[in-house]
Amino acid sequence: MNENKKNLDDEYESFMSFLRGNDTSPSSPAAQNPTSSSQTNPDEEDAFNVINAVGSYKHAPSSSKSSPQAAAEPQKEEPVRQYIPTPKRTAAQPSYSPAASTDNSYLKVWKSIPDDSAAQPAAAVVSAASAVYNDADEEDDDSNFISHRKNRQKRTRFKLLKSLIWLLGMLIISFILAIFIVQSCGDVFGYDTDSEDLSFTVLKDDTSTTLAKRLAEQGLIQQEVTFRFYAKFKDMTEGFTPGTYTLNPDMSYDEILSLTRQHASNEKQVVKVTFREGLTVYEIAELLEENKVCSADEFLHTLETENFTYSFMESIPSNDPLRFRKMEGYLFPDTYDFYIGENPVSVAKKFFNNFNNKITASMYEKLEAQGITLDELVTLASIVQKEAGRAKEMYRVSSVFRNRMNSDGAFPLLQSDTTTNYIENSIKPFLTEENPELITAYDTYSSYGLPSGPICNPGINALRAALDPAETPYYFFLSDEKGKYYYAKNYTEHQNNAAKAARVGDGEVHGIGVGQNG
Repeated sequence: MNENKKNLDDEYESFMSFLRGNDTSPSSPAAQNPTSSSQTNPDEEDAFNVINAVGSYKHAPSSSKSSPQAAAEPQKEEPVRQYIPTPKRTAAQPSYSPAASTDNSYLKVWKSIPDDSAAQPAAAVVSAASAVYNDADEEDDDSNFISHRKNRQKRTRFKLLKSLIWLLGMLIISFILAIFIVQSCGDVFGYDTDSEDLSFTVLKDDTSTTLAKRLAEQGLIQQEVTFRFYAKFKDMTEGFTPGTYTLNPDMSYDEILSLTRQHASNEKQVVKVTFREGLTVYEIAELLEENKVCSADEFLHTLETENFTYSFMESIPSNDPLRFRKMEGYLFPDTYDFYIGENPVSVAKKFFNNFNNKITASMYEKLEAQGITLDELVTLASIVQKEAGRAKEMYRVSSVFRNRMNSDGAFPLLQSDTTTNYIENSIKPFLTEENPELITAYDTYSSYGLPSGPICNPGINALRAALDPAETPYYFFLSDEKGKYYYAKNYTEHQNNAAKAARVGDGEVHGIGVGQNG
């Protein structure tokens, strides 16, 4: 822009020199008559003053424009910027040559003067100069408009880019926050995590902050920050009991905090309890209370009300009115280490973790191939566990019940004495009112197929025998007082076996349909 202005000024000075009458070309009047150069033509003087006024107006800093008539009036004393003053014309000044000029505003003024303007040269020059300067203004306006549009486009692109970056940032933050919330919920409530008992040591003067850091390092919790805030909310930031504890990733924050803040008198007081195969839930609860692990009532209440989230529990019917003990069959019999006064939820999870580890992927595949559920398998295994005291007999006992279940109605009733014993010893004593439907649902002498739930907690041998029974042609079995087993294909053989078994010892006989017509 500065270069254009300079060119404009140079052309303006040359043109003004020409208008002052300094053309010294051979054909000019000044060259032919030098003495006439000192004289001033009135028309030329008017044109000179008009051009000078127009130039002064165009380059003035004021934004207001004057009319050509006002430009021709004598200048007032107000300061007006003029690029070229109005000197006296002399013969020494160079002449203006339009042919030598480039494409500029003063050449345009020269070319714009009409040929028939000799009568009024000043008016013609004013008109031509005004037109050229107006064109120059319009070009400047166009240039400014284009520049403004480009700047606006740049600003628009910048705003769009900034919006995209902001949106991407918000998506990333939302994703990270969602992961944090999901992991925190799993930590707080102890679900959707691996089940593995780990040894954890609480040090002297441990706080919730130091505890959270080491718990996260050992994989017992996922969100260290959430644990610290939860402990602060529960007012459990201090008072942890030094010692070694058995913790599990699926334990909730409450369980971890309660266990690690036991009174010092309970420090490292561990009790070892063995549960044999075939015990009922109630018998297990009684053993826990006898060993001061937890209250029997609290343990039974926990099993019925706590929302455990193990995948194997998906096959257990929920809220079934014909099921007496919801978790009967799933407290895996084994030897366990408990703390005195341990949380009932933590105690139950030790049983469930053990059961979950015993049911392998291959066992689930066989269940699917046979078309039975895990709960049906556990129910059958509980009957086999009660009917066969020895592992080697479990596979043949299981085959008898499987043959009856697959007999196409020939033997629709399982007729197991063990289900009758469960009704008399484990259901009726705990009923507050008569419930004949519940009793019938567990009675295999009156209901077809399996009872509505397991009747004890079977061991691994009974589970395997129920899943892979021996191949036999038998539909009956019984045992004598010494534990000898007798198998029969039909009811006549079964009666003969019963007579033989009755002659052993006191004559007590156990088995299918003893004294009943098969």
